[in-house]
Amino acid sequence: MKVKNLQLKLSFLLLLIFELSTRIFYLDGLSIFKIVITVLVWCSFGIALFQYVKKHKILHKNIPAFTVVVLILLLGWNILGVLRSILTRDGSMITIIGNVFTSLSLLVPFVIIFSISNRSIKMMNDLFVRLMLVGIPLFLVFYILSGGSATQTQLQISFLLLQPIVFLILLLPFQNKKIVLLVLLAVILLFYISSKTSIRTMMIREILHFLALFAVYLVQRFRVKIILVLALFSIITPFVLLQQGIVTGESPFEKYLSKSSDDEYSVDTRTFLYKEVYIDLIDTNRMLIGKGANGRYYSDYFSTVEGDSPIRLNIEVGVLGILLKGGIIALLLNLILFISAIYLAFFRSNNTLVISLGFILLVHTVLLFVENVISYSTYNFTIWFFVGICFSNKFRRLTDDQIKKILNNKV
Repeated sequence: MKVKNLQLKLSFLLLLIFELSTRIFYLDGLSIFKIVITVLVWCSFGIALFQYVKKHKILHKNIPAFTVVVLILLLGWNILGVLRSILTRDGSMITIIGNVFTSLSLLVPFVIIFSISNRSIKMMNDLFVRLMLVGIPLFLVFYILSGGSATQTQLQISFLLLQPIVFLILLLPFQNKKIVLLVLLAVILLFYISSKTSIRTMMIREILHFLALFAVYLVQRFRVKIILVLALFSIITPFVLLQQGIVTGESPFEKYLSKSSDDEYSVDTRTFLYKEVYIDLIDTNRMLIGKGANGRYYSDYFSTVEGDSPIRLNIEVGVLGILLKGGIIALLLNLILFISAIYLAFFRSNNTLVISLGFILLVHTVLLFVENVISYSTYNFTIWFFVGICFSNKFRRLTDDQIKKILNNKV
């Protein structure tokens, strides 16, 4: 049990070290240091892969049979996407294996294996709290030393350390009073950092998570189950908006962002991405199966932007990244798994913690249509870990009292 939890922690921290290194150091081109820190990501994945190979039977017995089938199909399809790029020599091997937005981006779902231990949720919770205890004072030091004008590097470092706080918002009922106060402080700092670095979706995510926290309270306190039904159906919102955009020819991003009084936040930076990726996949006849792990698309917009390449590996919108790499097949498999996890969390759980995780996955799925870049990152690592917790039959059977005992080291 202890070894398994240690492997979860090590896998996450190796990935975090990589992300911090990319913010601190200039890593353009090929260098020994860049190779070394990229190896950290592969080590992080290797730990997850080893555990999956070793423990997959335990995982598969503990989650619904339907989700086992879809999960295996997704993992198999993603591996095939990696092999397609390698065997067809689509781009250089350095790019295929050395970029978190290519092959590694398709391998994140393997971290679902870490959810097989009930105590793994305590490991992640404690890890997030410790990062907060480092991130808050570090940001204050940056702020004071810079005279209130922290550099972009300092802001990005602080963002990475405080980013997990967004998950702790929905876990507040399971924290002690001291941690609750620190989380609320960290939430304010993260909102400020996000505004300074123009990470709009994190600001939206924080607001949505607080709304979800209130919804969970209503469900727990007054048994208002209709909230869960409405929340689940809200997942169709992006599809409705996209359908309206196609019919009317008016971008939903332009339509609703234009109402913002802030010029910076009213700029539509998404519609042209949808158009360019759609046109590229149609023209290359890759809409169904995608272009593989190293898939790229041509951007007419970025061909006119100085310093950017018109041939792009990475897309700022999650669903478009999935489409580019794995086509409609990959998109459907991902959405089925996310929606299944949300459904099980809402309607097949005995505890509010899993219901809260269901809301986290709901917000993530909706925001996939706006951002949530597909990459091997600490954020996506955490999301797939939560998917595993929501799938877990034994974890969903636990009561709130049993979970509190787990989080307080009483079992």
